[in-house]
Amino acid sequence: KDNRSITDIRNALYKNSSTIMTTPTYFKSIVQKIGWEFQNVILVGEKLEDIFAKEIIDHKINLHNEYGPSECTICSSYAQISEAIHIGKPIANTQIYIVDKYMQLVPIGVTGELCIAGAGVGAGYLNRPELTAEKFIENPFGKGKLYKTGDLAYWREDGNIMYVGRNDFQVKIRGLRIELGEIESAISAVDGIEQSAVVVRKNEEGRQLICAFYTGKVTDAKSIRAEIGKRLPKYMLPHIITHIDTMPMTSSGKISRKTLPEVDLYAIDTAVEYVAPITEQEKVLVSAVEATLSTDKVGVMDNFFDIGGDSLKAIELISNLEKQGYHTDTKTIFDCDTVKELAQRLTVADTEVEIFDFSGDIPATDAQMRVYTAQSMQENSATYNVPYVFKADEVDIERLQASVNELIDRHEILRTHFENKDGSIIQVIDDTAECKVECLDNGNITEFVRPFDLSKAPLFRVGVYENTVMIDMHHIITDGSSMPVFFRELNELYMGRELNNTPVPYKRFAVESLDHTESEQYWLSVYTDELPVLEINTDFKRGQKQSFNGSAIYDTVDIELHNQILAFCKEQNITPYVFYMAAFNILLSKFSGNEDIVVGVPISGRDAKYLDTIGMFVNTIALRNKPVGTKTVLEFLQEVKENSVNAINHQDYPYGELVKKLDIHKPGRNPLFDVMFAYQSEQMTDVVFRDKKAELLPVPITTSKYDFTFNVMPRETDVVIMVEYCTDLYKERTMKRFINGYKLLLQQMLEAKG
Repeated sequence: KDNRSITDIRNALYKNSSTIMTTPTYFKSIVQKIGWEFQNVILVGEKLEDIFAKEIIDHKINLHNEYGPSECTICSSYAQISEAIHIGKPIANTQIYIVDKYMQLVPIGVTGELCIAGAGVGAGYLNRPELTAEKFIENPFGKGKLYKTGDLAYWREDGNIMYVGRNDFQVKIRGLRIELGEIESAISAVDGIEQSAVVVRKNEEGRQLICAFYTGKVTDAKSIRAEIGKRLPKYMLPHIITHIDTMPMTSSGKISRKTLPEVDLYAIDTAVEYVAPITEQEKVLVSAVEATLSTDKVGVMDNFFDIGGDSLKAIELISNLEKQGYHTDTKTIFDCDTVKELAQRLTVADTEVEIFDFSGDIPATDAQMRVYTAQSMQENSATYNVPYVFKADEVDIERLQASVNELIDRHEILRTHFENKDGSIIQVIDDTAECKVECLDNGNITEFVRPFDLSKAPLFRVGVYENTVMIDMHHIITDGSSMPVFFRELNELYMGRELNNTPVPYKRFAVESLDHTESEQYWLSVYTDELPVLEINTDFKRGQKQSFNGSAIYDTVDIELHNQILAFCKEQNITPYVFYMAAFNILLSKFSGNEDIVVGVPISGRDAKYLDTIGMFVNTIALRNKPVGTKTVLEFLQEVKENSVNAINHQDYPYGELVKKLDIHKPGRNPLFDVMFAYQSEQMTDVVFRDKKAELLPVPITTSKYDFTFNVMPRETDVVIMVEYCTDLYKERTMKRFINGYKLLLQQMLEAKG
């Protein structure tokens, strides 16, 4: 009537209201215009950031946080916030479940997908039956329908729910998982910045770039990147950071990422330190690193381990370099901080073609002899079987059989058995060996996995039940680094593609003569004094004969903590393996009282020429560290790094030979150590079949070769901790205590860096 604008009317309503319900983004814009004149604010629709929540509470406003998708009638959980931000507990007549990818409930503290059931769940999507069937499923935990939100969350000890983010707000760049929400949180926490939004865009060359937009105080991009670099690993830092006056909004008050302004995707800020290669060595090395890590735009100022490298990738890098006429070694790769420095230390490789011709008896290798001896002591046991089970969308039995046949022809080890000839164990290649794919009556893996007779080839089997494929191999012909080769080639052959490379036969590894003198001297120098014995209290008395009965439990480390660890490792120039291994040593010291710890560590045992060879290469190294209480965390981390690099450089010395030289006899126990630690990259736990990532199914674990083994396995959404333990020594609850203590140590090591 008096021609006041809609905005004026709206502002007048806000000023005369004691309570407002809106999204966090929209509420920020309101308080910027009219101030903090509210008694209560109910925030919905978006993740509430810590900094903004604290600001609201500091203004004496009662803060309420509601969570719920439109598919479940908007509100499904509620919380009044006073300190830590969470989304509270389910409202009346609503049930919330947090599940893993197998729709199994996850424990407290473990991130999973949040699912909702109850009176508020809708009927589905209008005229979209396929999406409805995918998202609205029968409730496996109760009555009615259950809605799969696609949101990630976990339960707190107090029964409240912590919201983590969206499944679809995660992307992969350079093969590394990027959580865009974490980047936004880090940017929003920078002093003077009000709002932030992060998206991924592709330039014309197809390169994915992280683009960040922010409102508030105009700040130098380099300064922002330096500040958020304290919280994020290098690979999560935005390539482009742009200031905008106002954040675009949707009609519902959320940030409209689709309408963020266009930016020059080639104006990458120099703070990312991209420097192009100049010399021939730099160009060759950059090309080899990009091929090794399946990435692009590697600069000479990058650190190999910062951008996805690990010890196994280092061996692959050596192989790729040798194909281009250059050579380096693992120690040099570990020693060099940048690609530029490593390029300066490359040497010209020996290009002479080696001819391998051998027709005599093929001896069992040291690694095979360890397995053969152990298997002989328990002939009807499947302790040394290596089973894998994966689910595909479709399996053609004939194509699978043809692929298996080609694999047997390609790799001699797959048609090898073992014989005792005049007191020596030898490998015998049986060219008549066949592996017929078994058509199974059920999907019970425990029935499929059964003992092998080492005198009969092949020492692996393949079975199919519906769309589930089962693989069972004996450890004497394979190891953890061989299985990715097996599955990669199986997929290529199944898809009808030729394998152009010719793998070096495993028998060459068995007969080649290596000089272990230097490595022997190193390992004997490590154990010149009294050998430590790890004495951790067991739940059951240790018998005179070692027991191999076992089980396993699983837990996870939150991805946010893992990313903090990655950022810290970058600062300290150490690998994540070193950090997790150091924490494990401290854990053992805390539970045993020992300050001299020996841990068994599996190591690949193969050099560059055997990267495409299937076989038992893995060696075990007895890594000795001393987590003395007077050392700082940083000092101990550097000690573990140095010891690990030295061990890798002398990994060729057979563990069995070291035991013989030290003349160790411990009835009922392993000679040098009772516990193992393994850190596995995600690539080693993935299976691709029919050119699609297959669903790996869990395999029941009923054996344990050691007192217990800690397996740390980083994934896209979290880090899995799998502990395999001897059930004749420990109860499950004791192992849970170990895991809880380990997770606590990881956090404390970050907080007590000095």
